Amino acid sequence: MELRTRTKLKHFFSAVIFLLIAGLLYRSATYLFREKRPNQRLNILSYYLEPRNSLDMVIVGGSGIYRYYDPMYAYELSGMTSFDYACASFYGAFTENAVKEVLAEQNPSLLLIDARRWLPSNINKKRDVIRYYLDSMDLNPNRLDAALKYSRIHSMSFNDTVSLSLDLCLYHNNTSALFDKERWKLIDNRIDEHHKSYFKGFGMISKVKPIKRPAASAVQTTQMAVLPETVEKEYRKMLEYVSALPQDVLLIVTPTRVNKKEMKVYNTLEAIASEYGVPMWNGNLYYDEMGVDFSSDFYNNHHMNVQGARKFTKYLTEYVKEHYDIKDHRNDEIGERWDAGLPEYHERIGSMFARVEKQLEANG
Repeated sequence: MELRTRTKLKHFFSAVIFLLIAGLLYRSATYLFREKRPNQRLNILSYYLEPRNSLDMVIVGGSGIYRYYDPMYAYELSGMTSFDYACASFYGAFTENAVKEVLAEQNPSLLLIDARRWLPSNINKKRDVIRYYLDSMDLNPNRLDAALKYSRIHSMSFNDTVSLSLDLCLYHNNTSALFDKERWKLIDNRIDEHHKSYFKGFGMISKVKPIKRPAASAVQTTQMAVLPETVEKEYRKMLEYVSALPQDVLLIVTPTRVNKKEMKVYNTLEAIASEYGVPMWNGNLYYDEMGVDFSSDFYNNHHMNVQGARKFTKYLTEYVKEHYDIKDHRNDEIGERWDAGLPEYHERIGSMFARVEKQLEANG
């Protein structure tokens, strides 16, 4: 009897060890075979290079964040340490999951959330773009929750749900990854120190495209839109979660060539947020205060270039410093690390501004 018990225990522990090894191999293969997209996966992973609990503010969102807000410039202005935890086509309903990932590493006093991602058109995203964020996340219960959430919202089939939840099912044919040295460096879903970025998630761009300023009637409307039932339901769930956090939370809308339809939605989002005690700041109401020039500060109707981002960052930083208690790290140990990155930052951003000037000169 004793021998039989020992045999059963041996088989049990052998099975446990096998499953652990299989799980680790699956995880590593997933990280290796995933896509590697600039400003998507690498932007998110650069967040984990920051020393724990060293950030005062984190902004969660999409391209309406990482094209607009420059954390290094904000640090120079105020001593505030911040980060753009953002990627293109970020799915608004993933906000709660993203905030959980953020708070697992940092304890910022202020969280900013991209309200642009709650426009109904941004909630109805196709799977190829919502994978930008999902493919950046660690394989953990939080990622599974995000995938199942998307599946539920969009009534996906079982097979599609499995593909979304277990991304190796989609990328297993991506055998070129086996011969990509850069992919092997991401096998633990982390960027090593040699890839350290001093831009803190900021995706600067130098392209200039003159656009038309929105009509005053579009910007100044007080009318409200009726949100689709699914959008309002998920938005309220997110607000219920963030309103219970110990951090201050602020919803923001970055300035664009906004239209009246979008402004009606933002008015509704703001009204609903106020029910949960969460304030919202709409940058489309402060074009003149920011000094926005629609002939030179954008590269398309919905995104600022590096010149516009500088104006936006300055204005937002002043707003944050005025309304929230934020530390100044320019003379402490945390600040020393940021100071060390300033020379490379100045070199890179200087070249971007030079490109902008060259285009403006060419445009006359």
